This record gives sequence, structure tokens and C-alpha cells, in this order.
Amino acid sequence: MEFAFCRVSIVPIRSEHKDSSEIVSQLLFGELVKINDRFENWLFIETLLDKYNGWIDEKQIEILSSKDAEKWKENQKIISKNTKILTPIGPIFLTKGAFLDKNNPSDFRIGRNFIVKSNYKITKINLITFSKTYLNTPYLWGGKTNYGIDCSGFTQIVFRNEGVELPRDAYQQEELGQKIMLSETKVGDLAFFSNKNGKIIHVGILISKSKIIHASGRVKIDKIDNQGIWSEELKKYSHTLHSIKRMI
Repeated sequence: MEFAFCRVSIVPIRSEHKDSSEIVSQLLFGELVKINDRFENWLFIETLLDKYNGWIDEKQIEILSSKDAEKWKENQKIISKNTKILTPIGPIFLTKGAFLDKNNPSDFRIGRNFIVKSNYKITKINLITFSKTYLNTPYLWGGKTNYGIDCSGFTQIVFRNEGVELPRDAYQQEELGQKIMLSETKVGDLAFFSNKNGKIIHVGILISKSKIIHASGRVKIDKIDNQGIWSEELKKYSHTLHSIKRMI
């Protein structure tokens, strides 16, 4: 069994083994994967944190032994702000959501030879403050960064910063947690939305009983009620409420 970590800032995870294929998600620096298959220069991987599958280019990752992968898994910590690091392949600009070493983020190694140096200091940022750092990030299917993010990638990264690991997709996230009513909500509860067939198509984070932060066109704050999300810009309901779940 082979393991590896993302050694560049952002790696697209694709549905097929070709560059023109759909991006279904992304790896951020330091993220661990298990390699399950190969096709030419493409690797079919499974992310260790959320068990997500897809194809990545082998040139964008670094192979690790199972022992080194386990050690890095124990030491890694999500970062809550963008930063620059120095690595054996040169300087890399990281987006928040990437991983550094929780014990010594300024000087560490991943595996035997990948030495990282930075000026980053691990700090704790609360859920709502962290979520608002993504405001006006453009929507991007499969995205997980400030350069583009989708609705479930947004909720996953925000909760990961809280130490809570959610699945990658909205419908998977909806299967977890305690179901509650809108009147019972507190900051940080997740609201899920469905299409006319009842399929979960959207998710956002409640920041009050009447407001939600979510990625739709861009990350923004809208009003929410028992019918769904009211878009003041569009002057109409943009999403139909399906359920609300408490994850933390």
C-alpha cells in the first residue's frame, strides 16, 4: 500500500485520468492520500481525512512510507490564514486549509527529505470569524480555497478548522448530526437545501437564527427562514430548506 502527500499549494482531483476531466475536489498542501491505482502518469487516490476518491497527477505529490504517513497524520494541523513556506522544490504560497506541523510549524519535515521552513504561528480562530474570511470567494465546483470554493468544500474547511471532520459532499454531510428545527438553532449549525425531487444540492452555516453564510455565486451572507434562503440581491428564494443538522 502506497501513501503520499500534496507537495504543492493546490492539486485538482479529477473524475477521470485526463487534464480535461471534471474537477471534483482539491488537495491542499500537506494533505494525505492513499494510492489505489495507476494509469500512466495518473494516480487514483483516496484522501485519508474524508475518504474521497479521484485521479491526480503523480508529479504533484510526494510518496511516503506507511510509517512516515502515519507520523505526518498525527502531526498535521490545518492553517487558518494564507502563508508562504520554503521547501526543497522552492517557495510555495499556501492557502488557508492547508497543513503544517502542529508542534513546530516554522521548521519541520514530512517524510525523510521534504523539509519545510516558514514564519507561520498556529493560532485559534473561532468558527464564524474563520468562515467570514472566505466572504466574496467565487464559487467553484470542486474548489476548497479562497481562489474558488463550493458549498460543501466551504463547510468542510470551516469545520476542519474546528477539529471536526465532515465528508466532502453536501448529501454526505446531511447524513450526519442531530436534526433540529430552525427555532432551535445556534451558531454553527448546518442548513441543507434540496431540489424539487428532494435531492440535497446545497449546504450553508447558520450564523444566527435568521442568517446563513454559504457559497452560491460567491461566499455571502443571506437571510434564512423555514422556506429557505432569501436572496436580497435576486429578490426571491434561491434555495429550498430541507433540514438543519447540529454537528458540534
